[in-house]
Amino acid sequence: MSSSVTSRCFMADSPSGCLRHIIMKIERNSLPFLQEICYFRVYSSNYRGVPGKLSQELDTIDARILDLIQHDASLSVAEIAERVGLSSSPCWRRIKRMEEAGFILGRVTLINNHALGLNFEVIASVKLALPSRENLEAFEALVQNWPEVVECMTVTGAVDYSMHIVTTDMHAYDNFLRDKLLGSKLVSDVQSRIVIRVAKRTTALPLGLVRQTTKSSD
Repeated sequence: MSSSVTSRCFMADSPSGCLRHIIMKIERNSLPFLQEICYFRVYSSNYRGVPGKLSQELDTIDARILDLIQHDASLSVAEIAERVGLSSSPCWRRIKRMEEAGFILGRVTLINNHALGLNFEVIASVKLALPSRENLEAFEALVQNWPEVVECMTVTGAVDYSMHIVTTDMHAYDNFLRDKLLGSKLVSDVQSRIVIRVAKRTTALPLGLVRQTTKSSD
């Protein structure tokens, strides 16, 4: 598949995404099963900056700040500043600069899907009948309106997309498969793998692999 269509779709980033609607509803109602864990989604494959600018714009202090807030975004600026050895004002300026530069994409609250009854997870490999640019764009537009899809990626190999789907049970997934995926008339084949147990799930990126500059931005 052409690299020009390789992208990632994050439903939580969409203002109309189901996850954001659930978050807003739960926060208003203060339900007890809400996990009080926040995180910043930082530099990822949908970053729109210039390639290579990550290592040019961030120093080691920036990387430490990002690592702190991607694990716990509830930390105050004062707490972050103390941990990285800065005063509050320059620490706040660094965070603001990284937000404006696109290294920090947003802040959300993580929700316990099992407490909500969203216990059925599927990794689906999807092949389009005709993977033309027009059909790829049409399919990706449909995906944006399917709240069951929490992640969708174009991939190399024999299929066109890998999708992470979350729903309540097998019956609900069967309805999604028939009504939406196959009902789109764009899909020729779906291989479904049911998730039995999640061995690891994290939103934290491996910032230790990123080369930072030694210059201070303050």
